[in-house]
Amino acid sequence: MRWKTMLALLCAFLTLAQGCLAFSDAVATLDQADALTLTVGGLEIRQITGTENGRQVLNAFLSPLSAQVAVNADAAYLAILSAGQEAASVQLGRDLWPDTKTLPHMLLNRIFDETLPALFDACMPAEEPPEPELRNVNVRNLPRSTQRTTLTVTPAQLVASPAVAQIRECAAQLSAHLAQADEITAWAENLEAVSNLTVKRLENDAGEPVAWNVTGNISSGGKDVRKLTLYGGMDGMNAYVSLKLPARSGKNNFELVIDLKAKTGKKKNTWAGTISFKRVMNGVSCTITDTVDLENEHTSGEQISGSVKRQLTESGIKTVWTVKPVLAGDGHGFQGTLKVTKKHAQTQVWELAMALSAREGADAGAVTAEGLPEFAAQLAKYLADYRSKLEPGDQRQLDHMLRTDAWMNGPLK
Repeated sequence: MRWKTMLALLCAFLTLAQGCLAFSDAVATLDQADALTLTVGGLEIRQITGTENGRQVLNAFLSPLSAQVAVNADAAYLAILSAGQEAASVQLGRDLWPDTKTLPHMLLNRIFDETLPALFDACMPAEEPPEPELRNVNVRNLPRSTQRTTLTVTPAQLVASPAVAQIRECAAQLSAHLAQADEITAWAENLEAVSNLTVKRLENDAGEPVAWNVTGNISSGGKDVRKLTLYGGMDGMNAYVSLKLPARSGKNNFELVIDLKAKTGKKKNTWAGTISFKRVMNGVSCTITDTVDLENEHTSGEQISGSVKRQLTESGIKTVWTVKPVLAGDGHGFQGTLKVTKKHAQTQVWELAMALSAREGADAGAVTAEGLPEFAAQLAKYLADYRSKLEPGDQRQLDHMLRTDAWMNGPLK
């Protein structure tokens, strides 16, 4: 099993568990993967901020549970098991899967591989096109650029090009999983240039684009004018992208920085980098930083280790989720452990450990739900049945922990 396929499974699990979209490019490898089965079990809360009784009640609930995700060419199968018996299960046809072409990394590839080249070609003067300048530039994680071609794009040319529609679509899809999605989408719907844009295509010796640099002033229907600086490009699993949109007046800002590098070696493969998103609007700041540091050592069997981390900063307070895999492979699958921790305001709130295995092949299994609403209803019924068998005090404790994060601050009152 290729290490990037295993990475895709880890990222898919993290995406489901925490909504982390930073590494979604790896999930696209599932499109080329054979049938796979991912199993998670042995859940155990090892550390918890709160009472010991709370930890015991939560472990009693979690320890019998396991989950299995099976993927083949036609469908994905998800089952939640309790003590080996299915509590809920559902099968999702391929048409219900997320389209990998709408994932963030794929959308950025679309901007660099389709949108900007189309805009550049449409605005290239038919007569006296600009000559490339000899200019050696090293852009992080990308091949060397040896020359560049510069164009000026007028507001009228931008509006007339198909690039605007693609940019609006990509902006909506990129922000779909953010709390500010509606605002960002509405802003992009009225995107226009309020000055000429300078578009620089950084090229290799053959004149092929390596990276792009776009600067100028843009707005949303003439309002909220922003200074645009877009720099960077994508090269497979390698990427460097810097997008800055500070307001021309006031302190509102939007920044996205992607810095990812994959390296293949004789002894190990590595994938490391960060994706940082920052938005300031009307004095309210939100920053999300995703960090990946994974390695696949393959000198004596395959070993995967490292960490995937998300840091959310709101109102100056940081919340950090960290996933650490320790997995061994035999060429046909991986198995090992996964540790997930949450830290809030410098205090570790909890640590969850689990066993994880991934193997080739996909068992269809028994399917008892016809869709996600029925699947959710099955889980709700399982939880209600489990709760009804507890002592009243333990019922209140379980409700307290599952309802909110209030339990992290102390015992149930």
